[in-house]
Amino acid sequence: RPLRRLHRGGAGLRRGSRPVRLRISLGSADHGVQVSRCPGPGAGALAEAIVEARREATWPAQPPGRIVPVPLGEARLRERGDNPAWELARRVARRIDGHADAHLLLCLRDTPHQLASPPEARAGNVRGAFAVEPRRLAEVRGRSIAVIDDVMTTGHTAAEIARVLKQAGAKRVEVWVVARTPRPEDG
Repeated sequence: RPLRRLHRGGAGLRRGSRPVRLRISLGSADHGVQVSRCPGPGAGALAEAIVEARREATWPAQPPGRIVPVPLGEARLRERGDNPAWELARRVARRIDGHADAHLLLCLRDTPHQLASPPEARAGNVRGAFAVEPRRLAEVRGRSIAVIDDVMTTGHTAAEIARVLKQAGAKRVEVWVVARTPRPEDG
């Protein structure tokens, strides 16, 4: 059973765009974070955990109908082989009768790994790195959208994507993540 905690504040995330934080034990540290390495039952279990955590959260009863993965830059996609956030998004969408959409958000440029950057540079790493597909702006206006990622490092990527979606007219943005890298103050 996942332990659900809501992350409040941090990296510019506000009430309308706070992520669900899950800790999931699947028997090994190798499972759960690298969703792409276990696209079968592993990704399904993580998707179910996201859906359950969302159900237990104090958000509006109706989940967003559009589920979008955090897009990867070309170099990161080549490095990983696939996008683990997409693996999660499509499985979550099936479970909540939503629509998973891997092409609504664009990654305009590759960004450095956040852990490799000093804390003061992390927001700048992702500023301007994402956009809504220009021909699809009407699909964002007035809609509630969930953004899915496998791992949240600093929260700056999620905050930037939420900002981009809100600027494009999204009514509400929810950020759902499977895992969060430990912050230094978490010990």
